[in-house]
Amino acid sequence: MVKKPAAMKSLREYIAEACKIMPIVLILAFLLAPGLCMADVSVSLDAAPNRVQTGDVFNLTVTVSGSGSADDIQLRGTNGLQVGRPGQSSRTSIVNGRIDRSITYTYGISAPKTGTYTLGPAIVTIGGKQYNSNTVRLTVDPLGEIKGRENDAMFFTAEVLPKQAYAGQDILCRVRFYWSIPLRDIQFEGFPDMENLEFAQIGDSRQFQKTVNGKTFNVAELVHQVIPSATGDYEIPPLAVKAEVIKSSGRPSRFPRGFFDDQFFGNEQVVKTRVLSEPVSFSVKALPTEGAPGGFNGLIGRFSIQADLDPKEVKAGDSATLTVTLSGRGNVQLLPDLDLPPLPGVKVYPSDPQLEDNRDGQGPFGKKTMQWALVPQAEGDVAIPAFSVPYFDAASGKYEYARTREMNLHVLPGVVHAAPAPIQEMQVNSASKHRVQMLGEDILKIQETPKAVAPGMGQTMPVWLGFLIMVFPFLPLAGALIIRSGGKKRAEQAGARASKKAYAAFAKSVKDMGPDKSVEAFRALQEYLALRLGLEAATLTSHEAEDKMLAAGVDQESASCLKQVFSSLETCVFSQCGSQFSQEVRQELLDVVRAVDKKVKV
Repeated sequence: MVKKPAAMKSLREYIAEACKIMPIVLILAFLLAPGLCMADVSVSLDAAPNRVQTGDVFNLTVTVSGSGSADDIQLRGTNGLQVGRPGQSSRTSIVNGRIDRSITYTYGISAPKTGTYTLGPAIVTIGGKQYNSNTVRLTVDPLGEIKGRENDAMFFTAEVLPKQAYAGQDILCRVRFYWSIPLRDIQFEGFPDMENLEFAQIGDSRQFQKTVNGKTFNVAELVHQVIPSATGDYEIPPLAVKAEVIKSSGRPSRFPRGFFDDQFFGNEQVVKTRVLSEPVSFSVKALPTEGAPGGFNGLIGRFSIQADLDPKEVKAGDSATLTVTLSGRGNVQLLPDLDLPPLPGVKVYPSDPQLEDNRDGQGPFGKKTMQWALVPQAEGDVAIPAFSVPYFDAASGKYEYARTREMNLHVLPGVVHAAPAPIQEMQVNSASKHRVQMLGEDILKIQETPKAVAPGMGQTMPVWLGFLIMVFPFLPLAGALIIRSGGKKRAEQAGARASKKAYAAFAKSVKDMGPDKSVEAFRALQEYLALRLGLEAATLTSHEAEDKMLAAGVDQESASCLKQVFSSLETCVFSQCGSQFSQEVRQELLDVVRAVDKKVKV
């Protein structure tokens, strides 16, 4: 029997050792394989969007495919633009053994000047070798170049109804602002001064949502009455709306998305924009003279008239009520007061006409109601004549009449109460007069001579007592005034002391707030402003806070800083965003308020 050498290992032991090093070999193979089967290196450049306005922030992305991180990136064609630090993201995919790996570098870029820019190429250095990207074209328009429906995020429209109007007809101009992105501080700039044209707003603005081309927009609408003073052709130039657009800066944020994604805290930028409508034209022509009826007073629109008699049968001496109502849509302020012609044998008592003038999105409408009390004096039938009112129907371009039918009041026999006879002056018969006789004397003796009332007669009152009697009723009032004056002075002194301590109270309350107390911080800022400025209630807006601070002697720069802080907190409160009130942000808020507090001269 041959003895096996001791140094020789069995096959099983070799297999065991191979299994131990196999995972290491596989990992090395996986790491080295990309160098053999990875896609070729390529660099691409993209700008989104590629058409912006001055001050807008857009994203410029450089995508490197087929390699690891870039050693260096140089952006060409960015002269005149403000370029921020890039953020980085990566993506890896394996398809049929081929590894596709890409890294994207995103730059936030602002365009302060108008013009056309050619961005790129981006020159990327990897392992000592340079790769060039494509170029992209960027157009920067001046603020206010958004017109009509050219922008899919917001647009402004103006419409005049009717476009063909008659002199005296009500003309409406409806303006609507559509937006689908975060906005604030939306303001309509109003109508320009135009010769022979005036504008009057009808009601308040209204907001609603509307779907346009499959996209949902928020809509703000205003309706104005257009009042031309002469006939002719008119064109209203483009109207404008100003707003503040809340946009992302394109930079990565160290805060969670929400309250701190705004201009003040550095991750949101507020960009002022101005959106224009298209010009709108209309014409006004004179009413036709041919066919104009007698008694026409300029009433334009569509109208109807209704007459009612209640009751239709009465006894002589009793009363019936005739009611006539003119109603319709148009210039209802010209609805006429109708006259009831004399009715034989009937006493007529008219009431004052009642006009109801209303307006909606389609223009004015309303009615005028007139009533008469009819008291017939004898039995029989009384004919109530028909009423007719001429008007011009702008839709048909013709003169029309609103008419009632003739009615009949049937009077039954009754008692007619005669009017009371006039009061006659009473005649006194001189024969009935009697001589005045003395029946008795007063208890006190009657003084019959002037001497009886001479000075010194009777008892006299001391002067000091009379003065005291006259002054005494006014003593409580004088005391109350003195107390009130002192109380008011003490209240003013207390208010001044509290105003000087307003910042200390604000700093104490904010310092103790947790990271989820941004709403409480906003409330504390409101209370500070009310206490520091001596206001009755803390209900200021950011613009009002700035105005109040300027009025209190604070310089424009400090007041603007406070407005930004206020606006940031206000945006969080009304957008119900979840936020974290960090120590850094809290300190920045305290610094701004402390700087403003020192400059208040109230």
